[in-house]
Amino acid sequence: MRKRLYETICLICLIVIACAFFARNADAELVERIVAVVNDEAILLSEFKTALRLVKESGKEVNEKEIIDGMINEILLLEQARKFSFGRDAVDAELSNPEKVIKNYIDKRIKALIHIPFRDIEAYYFNNLEKYGERDLYDVKGEIEEYLLNRLLEIKIQEHIDKLREDARIRIQLD
Repeated sequence: MRKRLYETICLICLIVIACAFFARNADAELVERIVAVVNDEAILLSEFKTALRLVKESGKEVNEKEIIDGMINEILLLEQARKFSFGRDAVDAELSNPEKVIKNYIDKRIKALIHIPFRDIEAYYFNNLEKYGERDLYDVKGEIEEYLLNRLLEIKIQEHIDKLREDARIRIQLD
């Protein structure tokens, strides 16, 4: 009789514990999941939410698609930077922050190949004389060259990213 009572009490305790466990999990929320996969690298929901929060805190108006696209572009550029780094750059690629590695890659692989001819600088100067007032072409040559270089660099980076995206395996699961 005592044994039967003991088994009944154990069974009731087990049922209560199981009910409590399942009841707690019924209200559970999703903590982590993959929102995108770029080649062999995953972007987690927590990483995405952090990036979204940081951009919103900076005051910029962006949507979720722009954020995920930026994260994908960063992964693709970082993969390329690591692939083409050697010597001191390889150490930096493994130890330093991703932004530094990507900037170094862009400087060496894209920016170094851009040349702004003097005739383009001259044409820009004469088309924008009101902007430079009395300043001579040779006084503003460096400023104009830097402006034109940065404008062309943005185009070349976007072309490079488009090519990387074309060759990459990308799967986005935001919903």
